[in-house]
Amino acid sequence: MSLILSMIVYMYDKLYEAAKLDLESVKILNDNDLFAPAIYHCAQAVEKCSKAIHAYYMIKLQHVSRHDVGDRLRKKYGHNLLEPTRVIVKSLLELYIESEVSQDRKKGELKKLQKIVGPKEPHIRKIVRDFYVLVNVIYSRYNFIINEKYDEIDPIQQLIKTEVSDVNKKYLRFLYIVLNLSGMLIRLEEYSRYPMHDLSYDNINLLNNIINKSEINRIFIMIDDLVGLVPNVWNQIDYFKNKINK
Repeated sequence: MSLILSMIVYMYDKLYEAAKLDLESVKILNDNDLFAPAIYHCAQAVEKCSKAIHAYYMIKLQHVSRHDVGDRLRKKYGHNLLEPTRVIVKSLLELYIESEVSQDRKKGELKKLQKIVGPKEPHIRKIVRDFYVLVNVIYSRYNFIINEKYDEIDPIQQLIKTEVSDVNKKYLRFLYIVLNLSGMLIRLEEYSRYPMHDLSYDNINLLNNIINKSEINRIFIMIDDLVGLVPNVWNQIDYFKNKINK
């Protein structure tokens, strides 16, 4: 007699696994001086981390069926990287405020939260030509977070303005990385793969330049951290949800 074991498969787990594969691809491609494809997989890894959290949130807090969550994400956002990230970051901050902020401050904090729009999407010429500058700005602020020097990064793209600097440190770090890398990488997902007219069809050559190697390594460090933080954010969502429902 054979025993057949069935496992429940959740989309967020599969997105998380796929994000780890993209992360490994970044390392291999960058080590082999394939910089434009490495940038593409950076964008893919960030998108999948963001949507792994989004899918988890939809199932756990919005009671979306595990069978429907993938279709809902695709229909609403397609392969857009920045917009669903803005939505889930705001939702995670709302959840934090509902759980952790005192009742007398809650209304004011939620009102402040409505003003958050996330990073503005830079012009593609600026992203391609000043790639190293943009990466260094994000990476330097990331290091301030790692070293807990919050006063030196005021504001973090409107994030700290909402007075969430006392939030769970890993939770805050995830929000910072995913929001800022999404804003920078959204256009590069396409421009790292196809020659585009607005850059005289030279965008892939510009990105596939040895000078970008160290910057891609810095992005890799941040995405490696991001991938590692996904289970922590899942756990934090459960913690906040249980605390609110008590």
